[in-house]
Amino acid sequence: MDEGVLSSGFKTFCTFVDIKNIMQTLDLKKNFHNLIDSIDNEFLLLNFYELIKKRSKTKEGKLWNKLSEEEQKDLLNTFEESKNPEYLLSHKDVKKKHKKWL
Repeated sequence: MDEGVLSSGFKTFCTFVDIKNIMQTLDLKKNFHNLIDSIDNEFLLLNFYELIKKRSKTKEGKLWNKLSEEEQKDLLNTFEESKNPEYLLSHKDVKKKHKKWL
């Protein structure tokens, strides 16, 4: 296959992915604005504001990039496992297990 055609196809694909990501970001922002507009609890709004303000100043991936590849894989695996209730412990069991540190 001609390298120019392959390169052109790849560029088209990347452009498509970029546009799709932009649309997802726009939808996410719209939905986030709608969520904020629907909240009447000033305390909750203030907490959202402070959280987003703090996170927007943090460099993305700073902590993640400090992890080794193995640590990253372990963390992602743990996150996936946490979605399965079979692997979760109750708050009561955790408190009992770590009572001496609480």
